[in-house]
This record gives sequence, structure tokens and C-alpha cells, in this order.
Amino acid sequence: MFAPTALKRCKGWNKSFGSCGTAAKSFLWTLPGKPFNKTVKRFPYIFVALVFLSCGVSNDPRQVADAFCFRYFIKLNQREALEIASGLAADKLKKEIELLKGGARDFQDGDREFHRLKPFIDYKMIQRTEQDAEHVMFLYHLQIEPRQGSEQMQREILVSTIRENGRWKVNNYENYR
Repeated sequence: MFAPTALKRCKGWNKSFGSCGTAAKSFLWTLPGKPFNKTVKRFPYIFVALVFLSCGVSNDPRQVADAFCFRYFIKLNQREALEIASGLAADKLKKEIELLKGGARDFQDGDREFHRLKPFIDYKMIQRTEQDAEHVMFLYHLQIEPRQGSEQMQREILVSTIRENGRWKVNNYENYR
């Protein structure tokens, strides 16, 4: 059975796939001469490849800096931030990980207690400065609100990115003001 025959027999094809039904049909139609069951067998591999590509941090300095801020300030996870860091930023993160070893999340009630005590943190990029084709700096405004109490803190963080071997990485971060 070939794809065109299978599609004709599939009732409600557009209803079940919505607006993607046309794209899915054209995908199947672009494989002329291929039996329908072979096309269906290859679909999971294509799907896994697309998911894999969409899960990582893209190779854009702004998205790398945003991902770093999210991992470091929101998730408070130095190990994940280290994955997209290099140079001085990586050294700072490794030092923090070593200093916090066994103490950072060592709560009696585990992660639930950790998240109950974690402050609300919000960040927003307020300035982008391109030094050259290989270096881009971002200035972020952080608003930190503790769970207990009403005193809000404001910080500005400078995040420097660099292109190394064709990939953007955070190579430094520091309090700006």
C-alpha cells in the first residue's frame, strides 16, 4: 500500500492532525514510491532528531545568556549553568560548586523545602553591547523578593558571551551595580 492510498483510506485525517494534516500529507507525498509502512517506521527517528535539536540551547549569544541566567538565578543550579560556561565564568561556577558541596540543597525535607525557602527572582535583559563578532555583553536587571519579609533587592548583572569553536558560551558574569 502506498502513501496516497493510505491517506485516502484514513478518515478524519485533517481532523486528527488539525492544520498540520496538510504538512503531514505533503511529507508523505514527497516520498514517492515508498511503501506507507516504511514511511511510518522512519517517522519516530525523524521525530526524535527534531526533539533532540530543539532541546538544546541554540547558538545565539542572547539565548545562551538567557539560558545561563535562568539556570543560575532562577533554578539556582550551578552544574547546569556550567554546561554553557567557559573561562572565568566556568572557574567561578566550579568554585561555587566546591564551596557548596553537601550544603547547598541539604535540607531535611529535600527539594520541597528548598523551593519553599527560595526567593522569587525575575530578570530582564536591558542592554546588549556587541564588542566585535566574537564578543557580546548583556546587562540584566534582577529583582529579588524574599519569601519571608517585604524587602526587595535590585541587582544589575553583566553577562559576557564569547564564540568559541563556533559555539557561544558565557565567559564571565558579575554584579554591575
